[in-house]
Amino acid sequence: MKCAHLLKRIACVLLAVITLSVTACAGVSVDVSPTPTMPVETPTPTPIPTPTPTPTPIPTPTPTPEPMMAVKVIETCDFLVSPENSADKVTGARRLSIDTLALLIAEEGSYYKVQYAKLTGYILKEFAEISGQASEELMGLKLPEFPEDKAMTAEERTTTELSYLRVYPYTDSERVAECPEIPRGSDVTVIAVAGSFYKVTYNNCTGYITKSSFNEHTDSDGSGGSQTYSAPTGPKNAGYVRQGYLWAKSRRADTRGFIAIPGTNISYPIMLDPSAQNFYHSHTWLGKPSSRGAIYLYREPNAKLIHVIGHNSRNSGTMFHQLHSIQNSLKKNPGGNKTVYMYLAGKTTWKIWAFYETPADEPASTLTNIVNTLNPTQSWIDSQLARSEADLGVGATAGNQLAVLITCGDRYDSFTAQSRLYIFLKAVG
Repeated sequence: MKCAHLLKRIACVLLAVITLSVTACAGVSVDVSPTPTMPVETPTPTPIPTPTPTPTPIPTPTPTPEPMMAVKVIETCDFLVSPENSADKVTGARRLSIDTLALLIAEEGSYYKVQYAKLTGYILKEFAEISGQASEELMGLKLPEFPEDKAMTAEERTTTELSYLRVYPYTDSERVAECPEIPRGSDVTVIAVAGSFYKVTYNNCTGYITKSSFNEHTDSDGSGGSQTYSAPTGPKNAGYVRQGYLWAKSRRADTRGFIAIPGTNISYPIMLDPSAQNFYHSHTWLGKPSSRGAIYLYREPNAKLIHVIGHNSRNSGTMFHQLHSIQNSLKKNPGGNKTVYMYLAGKTTWKIWAFYETPADEPASTLTNIVNTLNPTQSWIDSQLARSEADLGVGATAGNQLAVLITCGDRYDSFTAQSRLYIFLKAVG
């Protein structure tokens, strides 16, 4: 019984399995929940962007650099390593003299930081000023080329305007620290020429001044226009003194003539102040007070005997000092040069006919007699010939236009001494 019942149940189970298999094959829907399939999302295509055209690049302009500025020294000052009063001076640099130009780097408080001669340092603002845009020379882009010195025979000359004594012969050069300025009317010794500059010595200093310190002066020519006169140059002769007179007259109305003697440094205007007879005894020909004075006259040069006076400036060797060289030369060689060029009273060429030097104890009447003689007699002329230190073989008469050059004796006599050198001339052309 139990066995039959078990078999019956197995048969039912088998029948159920077969039925399910057949149904599945026939595609009949069954209540079976399949594993869900996840939907695949179709991606949205990425749009291809329209390319933006590349703009034509605009070049960036190169900025114009700020111009470099120059600083000019207006009072001699120290060149310092830092902006402090107690700072050391820059090694290799001396004090900066007036008119020195430096390249401005910066302003730091009360100091300018500058570059000078390839060195960098500081100068107080109170001693300098910004003077404008720096030159190429100052910036080092173009170094100045100095003209060579061309030596010349040393010659005493007198400046006709305020001059700056510079270290080098170009206008931006610094000035000589010991004597940066040469006042107008100063006596200097010209020793060389360098382009548009003269090399000179003055008060134991040597440097360069422009040729305009002597030349190119303008005066009315009487025709409503103007005439430019230059200081005389070249050999001392008749043309030289004529040019010298025109040049000096254009500078000062008191000019009455010009004298130049070959073989000496004598080359000067001859002056007269009608209102003060001895003015030029203590003033230069341009009117500046000076112990050397000028070459001058006592009165207008319209007498038969003209008196031309000048100091014997022994220390400087200027003015009429070298008349003593002529004296000594003619004593040794009476046949030597006796020509003096002097533009005076319409004459240019003169000859020495007598000369002598009086001692310190000479009577004062000798000087008085000579300077008060305007129209000498033949006997007066003969007395001067008789006293001459050498027989020069040159005669003179009362009919000649005569002149006498007067200076002090060559010894250091007292102020009241009567030692004088007299050189007598007659016009020959």
